[in-house]
Amino acid sequence: VSFCDTRFPGHLLLPPRPINTDDAQSPASAPQVIGSLGSFIYAGFGTAVHRWNNSAWGTSVLTLSAAATDIITVRLPNESAVYTDWIVICNNANTYYSSDGTTWLTDTTDNQYMTIWDGRLWGIDSTGQMRSIQTLDSATVANNSWQTHKPMTIPSGSVTDLLTGKDATGTEDVIYACSRFGAYAYDLDNARWVTTQLQLPDVVGAG
Repeated sequence: VSFCDTRFPGHLLLPPRPINTDDAQSPASAPQVIGSLGSFIYAGFGTAVHRWNNSAWGTSVLTLSAAATDIITVRLPNESAVYTDWIVICNNANTYYSSDGTTWLTDTTDNQYMTIWDGRLWGIDSTGQMRSIQTLDSATVANNSWQTHKPMTIPSGSVTDLLTGKDATGTEDVIYACSRFGAYAYDLDNARWVTTQLQLPDVVGAG
């Protein structure tokens, strides 16, 4: 078994070198999500989000209403149509976002998992309701305009992730929802979820 890195065509690289870090001032805690914005790394430890300062986890920069379920970095326009880098965290109750990692806004949209596709941020909640947004307001959360899309018809609590990948033809990227029952592709043009060939019996932890 080899752990060498083959992600780069024509190159075989050594595996990443593990480096021990401290524990965000919480020995019993492990991070649920890890993301980045600019040159900084952020991690969610329970309801606390910490920023890595190159030698240790700093004090909490954000307190969540519940443990984070997903984190993503996106580049979307703000209310002035200025494209901005955002770090976005969700926990199936609220969606938090920031452009600098210091000032955070709390959107009550209850995304559980997120992805970026077609110039929009997409989210899905535990009931299978999907939504998307094209701009994020840097000052007033109430100005955010989420568009709802066709919900999934699988049982509530079955979704395990939201991601993008090639369609059945291998040419276009589409959105996939992973679930305990397998993967489903979203057909935006026809507003429907399409069953893929990856279907499973009801398996807790699938996806």
